[in-house]
Amino acid sequence: MASIVATAGTKQVLSGVTAPTQPIVSSSSITNSGFTLTWTGGNSATSYTYSGATPTTDNGVASKTALFTGLSSGTTYTVTVTAVNAVGSAASSPISVTTTFPTGVTTIAGQVGVSGSAVGTGTQNTFSAPLECSVDSSGNIYICNTYAHCITKLTPTTYVGSIFSGTKVAGNAPGTSTTATFNFPTGSCIYSGFLYVCDRGSGYIRKVSLADGSVTNFSTAGTANAWITSDGTGNFYYTNETSSIIYKITSSGTVTTYATALQTKPSGAQAGISGIAYNTANGDIYYSDIRSGTGTSFIRKITTGLVMSIVDSAITIPIGIKFTPDNTAIYYAISNQHIIKKFIIGGAVSLVTGINNTFGSTNSTTLTSATFKNPYSLAFDPSGLFFYVTDQGNPLIRRVVL
Repeated sequence: MASIVATAGTKQVLSGVTAPTQPIVSSSSITNSGFTLTWTGGNSATSYTYSGATPTTDNGVASKTALFTGLSSGTTYTVTVTAVNAVGSAASSPISVTTTFPTGVTTIAGQVGVSGSAVGTGTQNTFSAPLECSVDSSGNIYICNTYAHCITKLTPTTYVGSIFSGTKVAGNAPGTSTTATFNFPTGSCIYSGFLYVCDRGSGYIRKVSLADGSVTNFSTAGTANAWITSDGTGNFYYTNETSSIIYKITSSGTVTTYATALQTKPSGAQAGISGIAYNTANGDIYYSDIRSGTGTSFIRKITTGLVMSIVDSAITIPIGIKFTPDNTAIYYAISNQHIIKKFIIGGAVSLVTGINNTFGSTNSTTLTSATFKNPYSLAFDPSGLFFYVTDQGNPLIRRVVL
């Protein structure tokens, strides 16, 4: 056995032996039930200890890896790896790893056939025509509970609900989270710590603080303002379901007409523009061209030069459109066909989930076996691994893991 020859501070030094170096840890092979940690450093370690989760296979000494299995899906684990030998120890910086959810469609909130504004955990929450949702950078979900005249918030993973803002009585009063009123909140988007809401019945764009749920009237937009998107720099674009106009709002709340004559109304049709999404990479705007009564609607693109083109056609009542977090594709809800489709930018259109022209509330690990009922919109989790659907006809909130 080596003898102790010196003491440096609180670290003993043995003849020919030094304390381990700090492990520098990274994660890989993340699944819905586990992950692998790998590290450099930890030199001279004779064993390792772990806090935050216990590995099922500890190969720390042999290969500086540890396998964690049997964990809960959609859960964040913060793990510290500590290298140990007879001289001392060195702990890594904590690393946070979030397990994924199983592929497929799952109901995370709401009850089939039950309308309301009750809050609780998961399916204890109820909704009355949930038309739109937005997700913040922490994964919290904000739902326009339209006919309940309020904004409902769900926490990530556990989906605990609360009335985030609004009294559940129709009105247009600004105020605190518990005194402000909404009148059929329809569309929403998040920018710089605020939720911007198309409050259809009041004719305002409302600005809701994500910090405390307080509400101000950001801009006058007229009744039937429906859906809104941000360009990521403080400007917003919104649609009106009774017109063929896209409006622009500056950061100061000034409204101008951005583009007109975006559709030709067929004889006998009720036409308007619904969902809208802004591509922050190049300024292109995608929107839903609805033509009720004709059987044919469109997803269209308009460039910064106001050149219009068709992305998808021969569809029935497309509503909400959202970009993936990396701006490589748009996903959109086709309400009357009860499906979600996607368009890869510069590529092709394809079905994501649902059964065409078949409504229901079936969950499934197979995306094309699940059913929806008049889905209205969707919003991606920041990870890009899954999105949420406002399945308003059921009325439910569904999670779709890709």
